[in-house]
Amino acid sequence: AVGKSACRRETLALLLLLAVTAWVYSPVLRASFVICDDVPLIAENSHVLPGVTRQTIAWAWSDGFLAPSSHFDYWQPVTVLSRLADIELFGLDASGHHLGNLLLHLGSVLLLYALLRPARGSSWPGLLAAALFALHPMNADSVCWVIERKGVLSQFFALATLCVWRRNLVSSHRGLYALALATAALAMLSKPHTVVLPALLLLVEIWPAGTLAV
Repeated sequence: AVGKSACRRETLALLLLLAVTAWVYSPVLRASFVICDDVPLIAENSHVLPGVTRQTIAWAWSDGFLAPSSHFDYWQPVTVLSRLADIELFGLDASGHHLGNLLLHLGSVLLLYALLRPARGSSWPGLLAAALFALHPMNADSVCWVIERKGVLSQFFALATLCVWRRNLVSSHRGLYALALATAALAMLSKPHTVVLPALLLLVEIWPAGTLAV
């Protein structure tokens, strides 16, 4: 009974954190596109405006740069595909694009909590860390700026990879290993900066799992 009561309190606290985070960021749903980047790279991008078509999907993988010149951008096909989906679902209604960023951020908060939640003992330190992550100003740029979808998208897939990898360390399974590889690939195809992910997986091997002898 005590365990169920503690689990219920933690679940309520997590739901409260998600609600507070959504409330803090809710004004962004009334924001428009930022003129300097959102407008030329999304709202006026002739490759993105058609939405999801055979041609735009092929373009996303063959030349997945949002910027007019690849000298000022980098290959991010999964992010570009998410842009096409936004256009398909919301057109040029900026609130829908902002909503996508916010939902990905909320998903990352859940994944971080799952990653830090210990198998035994109190999960409140993990919840506190998730709260700091959820509301820290460092994430405001990625959540509130439409063009920064690459940041919240790669972050979501990176945290998903860490969660699956940690689970695979507990109960080794080929399916979990394949899923970790898939989410890691999606993270790096969303933003190349996620190339550091293998080092983080090694860190998970060493701590807290302690499965790698050092």
